[in-house]
Amino acid sequence: MSLHLHIERIVLDGVLADPRQADSVKLAVERELTALLREKGGLRPAGARPATIQLTPNIAPVNLGSAIAKAVHGGS
Repeated sequence: MSLHLHIERIVLDGVLADPRQADSVKLAVERELTALLREKGGLRPAGARPATIQLTPNIAPVNLGSAIAKAVHGGS
């Protein structure tokens, strides 16, 4: 099975102090969500409750991207 995920835009109001980190976050979301979809399959059903993402001061872009991807996938 071949899977390629491309996210054109992610809007994170007030989350990143340095806007140059946005590309790193986007790439991390793409990579983590692609891996989750390959490993565990589809997304959570429509209408599911939103997930909570715990943010820490100075969270690394890759960790933020991973947390977003897991929340989108369904908290896996």
